[in-house]
Amino acid sequence: MKYFFVLLSIMLGLAGCTPDTRTDDYRSVLLPIETIDLPAKFKVDSISVITIHYKKPNTCNLFNGFYYSKSEMTRTVAINSVEMLNSNCLTDNTIIDVSLKFQPQQSGDYTFKFWQGTSTAGTDNFLTNVIHVEP
Repeated sequence: MKYFFVLLSIMLGLAGCTPDTRTDDYRSVLLPIETIDLPAKFKVDSISVITIHYKKPNTCNLFNGFYYSKSEMTRTVAINSVEMLNSNCLTDNTIIDVSLKFQPQQSGDYTFKFWQGTSTAGTDNFLTNVIHVEP
């Protein structure tokens, strides 16, 4: 029995020393937002759901949450996607619906900037909405 544990320890030790030949086979990309659906009312400390519609460019892109940046009363949002590399990707163009939960901490006007991609001149384009939050 003692011999078995020594042999098992040696095998596990050697397995841990093998070089990692795996290369990164994915990358993180931002996808533009097509349209949004906003609730009629927003209240402080209440969770509101904003439905975001984006186009999945191919079968190798997987939803990986949101890019979400806060600066005072401004929120910038984009779709964070993982793109699988070295795969047989097919054009998809399916419109995907995802939900963004928003729980404002104070009343007032919040500006949401939903990223819609980059122009040919390299300028970021945004769908901008001002959302009033009631106390």
